[in-house]
Amino acid sequence: MQLCRQFDDACTEAYMQGEIRGYMHPDSGQEAIPALIADCIKRSDKKLSDYRAHTHALASGVSPDAIMAEKYGKDGGMCHGSGGSMHIYDKKNNFQGGWALVAEQLPYATGAARSILLDRMLRPDEYKDDDRIA
Repeated sequence: MQLCRQFDDACTEAYMQGEIRGYMHPDSGQEAIPALIADCIKRSDKKLSDYRAHTHALASGVSPDAIMAEKYGKDGGMCHGSGGSMHIYDKKNNFQGGWALVAEQLPYATGAARSILLDRMLRPDEYKDDDRIA
């Protein structure tokens, strides 16, 4: 929770100084959400977030350096700097976050959960011990 707050404060400061371009939605005061999620998820889980995705990505195991590089528009970001603040995606950690519209991620999350159920139904032997969530 403290890491999320410190990271968000650093992002907000950089944004206010004009170092992060575009628009950034601070996550200040909502640190408990990603902190709680971090205790409940695994790398194999499918994680989706809203437009305040940077602390959720951090809690999902995405590198803080990669998140910050993405915010700064640098090539070292998860999307090589093209996603910016609100569109953070990390395939390695199954993090699909950062839709710009309110509640836009809900149909995607429903589809991700359904894909897990279909894996279990269509290939029960392969996924018998599967405990992934979305």
